Amino acid sequence: MTRDEILLRCLWPQARLEVHSPFFGRTVSIMIDASIERVEVMRGPILPPDMVQAVNDFLNLREDDRPLMQRLLHRHCASCCEDISYGFDPLPGETEVQANRREFGVATDADALAQANLKWVRIEDNADSGLKGRYVLLQFDTPWESEHGCQLVLKDGKLLDHMGESGDSLYMFED
Repeated sequence: MTRDEILLRCLWPQARLEVHSPFFGRTVSIMIDASIERVEVMRGPILPPDMVQAVNDFLNLREDDRPLMQRLLHRHCASCCEDISYGFDPLPGETEVQANRREFGVATDADALAQANLKWVRIEDNADSGLKGRYVLLQFDTPWESEHGCQLVLKDGKLLDHMGESGDSLYMFED
């Protein structure tokens, strides 16, 4: 998408953009968080080139990215199932972790993505943060973490990891 297309299609001032994601096969909401300086003071363009590229980074997710996305969500599920007692009754010979994964329907990487629901995408203006990369956050609702879900991080068009644990920040992804 071009800068002009994004500006015309955004619902301002919230800067919410509805786009069709070929990767997810449906319409997805993108929240574009432009710096308050850009919006209120008109210091610099409201939508700088790096934010336009970040929208396109999301739109350009490829099938080659699917296995890593599945693996990251599965790893997040496994971590939650090991750390949290959900109160599911284990079957005979089953551990509590196995009971958790069974109840959430997540035995494989593919299951994790199938059980997760992409809620929204967020692109933040890094002009004032000191971050060097273009970051896109993919927020998933997940049954194993119903309060916070799971955020996957796309940096400069490359899927990196999940984040969201206490104290996580995008600075951990800087080189």
